[in-house]
Amino acid sequence: MKTKVFSLFLFCLMCQCLMFGQTEDMALIEGSRYIPLYGRDSTVVEVKDFKMDKYPVTVEDFELFVKENPKWRKSNAIKLFTDKSYLSNWKNDLESNDSIKSKSPITHVSWFAAKAYCECQNKSCNMYQAALTFNKRDLLSVLKPYGIKSAPSFYLNKGDIINEENILEVVGLPCFVKPNKSGSSFGISKVKSKEELLSAIDIAYKEDDEIIIEGFLDGIE
Repeated sequence: MKTKVFSLFLFCLMCQCLMFGQTEDMALIEGSRYIPLYGRDSTVVEVKDFKMDKYPVTVEDFELFVKENPKWRKSNAIKLFTDKSYLSNWKNDLESNDSIKSKSPITHVSWFAAKAYCECQNKSCNMYQAALTFNKRDLLSVLKPYGIKSAPSFYLNKGDIINEENILEVVGLPCFVKPNKSGSSFGISKVKSKEELLSAIDIAYKEDDEIIIEGFLDGIE
């Protein structure tokens, strides 16, 4: 495995699509050695090869999971393992809101619930995969060599000069401004015009000193 200098934010968050397993619907991600975001420069973390689901867990998948596992229904889930946002976009314990498409990726799920789901699929959601999904910039850097498609993106660090024309030339309109390291939809804005861009950047900076601006992809959300 090659040694790469790669910032890895070691924080644990729910993993929607990064899991171990042995199915044809999974892609092999080669392991490597990384220098974490925090700690001494000489500290190297070795990560073994792992497999990643090619497609995210859908609303339909998770509805079936909670039907078969009552303890993870939103009225039954232990508050220690969830928060008030857990399945907040569902109309009841077993069904999502009518406006949500069944094939859309599941959202508003805690890391503990995601881990339980993975285990039911004979897969796992460990620290590295969960940490990687929490850092959007790092995740895209890992996925890019494997040809996994992603939206055009532009990165900013707090204090950087903001050139709206350059940003929109890369990502286009509409676009999404997001904190780089944040969960759920905290700090995320959809920008439909150039005039909305700066305020969206300010909102994202309230959650993180690093932000990512991504182009719009027309498809299932």
